Amino acid sequence: MNMLLNGYTLSELRPWCKRIPYVLHTCYRHAITSLSVRSHHALMSDKVQH
Repeated sequence: MNMLLNGYTLSELRPWCKRIPYVLHTCYRHAITSLSVRSHHALMSDKVQH
């Protein structure tokens, strides 16, 4: 059971190990974009209020 589990996880994780940097980069870019958009909207609403 242990051998089977290890072989399965290794073969399944190998593509993920290659994909992890791409996923991290995408999440990072998405977070930066949403943060900049949020701050931009906050600035715009501040300008409208004042």
